[in-house]
Amino acid sequence: MPSSLLSLDLESVEMSEGRTLSTLAELCGGKGVYGLTASASLEPVGPKFLRTTDMIDGTIDWNTVPFCEVNDATAAKKRVLHGDLVISRTGANAGAAAYVSTPPAGAVFAGYLVRFRADPAKADSRFLGYVLQSRPWHDYVGNSRTGSAQPQFNAVLMGQFGFDCPSLPEQRRIANVLGALDDLIEANLGLINSLQQLRTAAWRGTRTAGRPVVFGEIAVLRNERVNPSQVSPETVHLGLEHFAENGGGLVAQGSAAGLDSQKLRFQSGDVLYGKLRPYFRKVARPDFDGVCSSEIWVFHPADGVDAEYLEWLASSSEFTEFAMKGSGGTHMPRARWDHVAGMPVSLPSPTEMERISDITLPMWQLMWSLTADNDALRRTRDELLPHLLSGRVSVREVAG
Repeated sequence: MPSSLLSLDLESVEMSEGRTLSTLAELCGGKGVYGLTASASLEPVGPKFLRTTDMIDGTIDWNTVPFCEVNDATAAKKRVLHGDLVISRTGANAGAAAYVSTPPAGAVFAGYLVRFRADPAKADSRFLGYVLQSRPWHDYVGNSRTGSAQPQFNAVLMGQFGFDCPSLPEQRRIANVLGALDDLIEANLGLINSLQQLRTAAWRGTRTAGRPVVFGEIAVLRNERVNPSQVSPETVHLGLEHFAENGGGLVAQGSAAGLDSQKLRFQSGDVLYGKLRPYFRKVARPDFDGVCSSEIWVFHPADGVDAEYLEWLASSSEFTEFAMKGSGGTHMPRARWDHVAGMPVSLPSPTEMERISDITLPMWQLMWSLTADNDALRRTRDELLPHLLSGRVSVREVAG
């Protein structure tokens, strides 16, 4: 599919000319800037507040990024602009990086991130963003992090990362090729988000129009535990990190390869709900089988209940609010099944569910078709990345 979207003239070469050994700090005019210490809020109390958890697969979905309160003077120093590079400096994700594209006005970044800005006379910022997704960067991060319980990776160490940097024109050509793939991915994500909003609007009118029941009557909680060694390494694995917030569905997926703890099995059409910190509203209904984290509930619609309706209900703000009221834990609250199973809900008639599902089901099918396209686009990008960055393959021309 990606080959029909892009026409690339790539040439194998021994090594592109004009490459020089450069460090990240040299290309960005000095060391990075540390972010802002603040509390995230789902309410629009101030500017968007970019965190490590918002950087999935090196990309940022600004629709799901929370907000924070900050005064104007501090915010001015901690803003992220188009073309900035942000890198996580602590924890298991130390070294995770993202290229910032068209952030909302006034957006700031969190204290566990470090911001670098490319010197436009020396480097193309988007090209550097791809360098920070490459194997040499990940190897450097692994060798540079300090601390075992909570790995640390400071701005000085980040800036010392060195690599063979091509000429500025070659950087731009590489960024254009890889960026075209990422632009398509972003456009698909935008369409997926719009389709999700349309589906939600179609079901909203059923909120009080049906028979009064409780959630436990319309959702069957599946609890089929499985050891990763019992499934194929290619089996899809979903963790909380693969979900968008606010009912936005999936933004990525993993595989069962290398997993060592028990997981839950799900089937195509099951509704998955992140019970850890339910205020994030991590909900999706995949069209494939797989395994998922035990921090995710697997709901199956009860007899006579439409799966489209169950997914909408689980992703509603009312469900989230009810789940939060009965959750246990302060810093890492978890929703409790015995609580949410008793939530009063309205079950529409079979005829009404069928009528609305006839409208929303094609949207769901298109969403998953777009998700599959994005997976193919990511694979193409990831296969091209090391060849282009190493200089073993040169971009001669890109035609749209």
